[in-house]
Amino acid sequence: VGVLEIASSLIGEGVGEGGRGRRGGGLGPAFGPPDISIEAAVLATLILIVAGVLAGIIPARHAARIRPIEALRAE
Repeated sequence: VGVLEIASSLIGEGVGEGGRGRRGGGLGPAFGPPDISIEAAVLATLILIVAGVLAGIIPARHAARIRPIEALRAE
């Protein structure tokens, strides 16, 4: 075990302890109940689903139009 490993372990432990709020607050109060409506959450979820589907379909349709030999030749 090297000095750098010991130092990084101590720093990581300190950050983790502070994040849990054990040493003078930390990030504990920042993670309370969310202030977002259910409608906004559902809308955001639907938008992300549509974006994900489009991000998958558009390149797949493009790839389906290319002949395999041409795709291999381009690489």
